[in-house]
Amino acid sequence: MSWLNHEMAAKWRQEGKRYAADVNEFIRVGMESEWQQEQSEPKQDERPKLAKDIFRMIQEANQAGEMEQLRREIPAAFWPDIRADSYT
Repeated sequence: MSWLNHEMAAKWRQEGKRYAADVNEFIRVGMESEWQQEQSEPKQDERPKLAKDIFRMIQEANQAGEMEQLRREIPAAFWPDIRADSYT
């Protein structure tokens, strides 16, 4: 499994969980207060910074036919990838 960078994959998963939790909390507070409670916007998703390396791992996992392992290590997330500047 030469395509897998465990540290990068862990960062991807951790940041995805952090961002989702922040957005969910923002929405929960907003809905409970009928959007009257002032609150800060959630911190931006930092996964676009990782997208180039993640994309490379996805390509290599596809070439190796290791889709199950890929899905476990790098859960699908569409929009951080499309915001990356360049994959090549």
